[in-house]
Amino acid sequence: MATPLTLPEQHTETRPTAAANCTSDLQHAANLLPRFIKAEANLLRLPLFALGTKGLRTLDAIECRGMIRRNGETHQFTFQAARNAKTQYPGPLSRAAHQAFLSIATDRGFPIENPIAWSWRDLCRRMAVPPSGREVRQIKAAITATAGLLIRSHFALYSKADRQPIRTSEDALHLYDRVTFVGSPLPDGTIADANYLWLSQWYLQNLNAMFTAPLDYDLWRFLDKRSPIASRLYEWLLLNFYSGTPQLRINYESLAQFLPVRPEPYLSLAKKQLDPALQLLATVDAVTTATFVPSKSGIAAVLIERGKNLTPPFKRPPLALEMSHGRFTDDIQVRELRHTTRAEHQLVTEFYRAWTGSEQKPTAKEFSLAKQLIDEHGQARAKVIIHEVVKLLIRQRTL
Repeated sequence: MATPLTLPEQHTETRPTAAANCTSDLQHAANLLPRFIKAEANLLRLPLFALGTKGLRTLDAIECRGMIRRNGETHQFTFQAARNAKTQYPGPLSRAAHQAFLSIATDRGFPIENPIAWSWRDLCRRMAVPPSGREVRQIKAAITATAGLLIRSHFALYSKADRQPIRTSEDALHLYDRVTFVGSPLPDGTIADANYLWLSQWYLQNLNAMFTAPLDYDLWRFLDKRSPIASRLYEWLLLNFYSGTPQLRINYESLAQFLPVRPEPYLSLAKKQLDPALQLLATVDAVTTATFVPSKSGIAAVLIERGKNLTPPFKRPPLALEMSHGRFTDDIQVRELRHTTRAEHQLVTEFYRAWTGSEQKPTAKEFSLAKQLIDEHGQARAKVIIHEVVKLLIRQRTL
């Protein structure tokens, strides 16, 4: 049976206040932030950042493939974002820092210009984290990870300035051209007296060409603190609903790929995965209802009714970004490209030592199972599970 998600009757506010679960300092700081920031359209619909921290150590790249319809023609598209060999793949902290940079850029006015200067105290304020030395070190690593990201596109990204899709061929794009932290040399040879960020030209040009949608930054932070899936859903729905459509129907498997989260094989697990995020979006009036309904392909479709906080402003013409710049079909496929680590090798080796008393060469399937255990439970817990499995096997063998 379809499960509707509705706005609770006792809820009277259309959006959360900065007072929710924040200190008085952060309450005051949030009031100084711009309510709306310019969110670039390509990255609203395509997944770039990882939503969780589990498995970041082994994640090399996120790759999307599918079909896109543009100007009456259908093209096969490919989008890949790959980490730098010296950094982890950008995760939730990198994503939060990037939104904070867009907040700073919005404050500086239009057009957005390079470089974007910031202080650690201001960036932490916008990210709603304490400006401690530990936090700064972690955010610096997260920013560096984003700067090292290599982006490749074949008909996936669109350049509004050039009015054509971006095809990188053998080249690669970046999101940031350069990041310089205070005390480091600048391009002109002077020493930086602040932190500076240079957005890449393709991204900066799209922001200034208004290839964007207005993202409610305070609402995004509220959602992201409670559920990264909810904040990512808000980003993706923002672009789809800003064309003016009141209702969206999409196969569950396709929606999961756009976020991206791992598609579940059963409807009960799919509801368990997405229901909390959809309920949260209903609570803040971003959607009014979200219902799992039967689908001809896949386990279900999700029918989503637009809420007040995803309704385009009155008298503003709809952007309809997908019309001239492409509409993805439902057959999108997202892969996480990972590498095998010493931890996985050690886990398989430990299993065979406990089970047979000797070492064996691990197979690709064994590496995959070991990786899944480590990603879901952590290395320490995975070892405990392995030894419990061996005990069970030994008991069964002696029966």
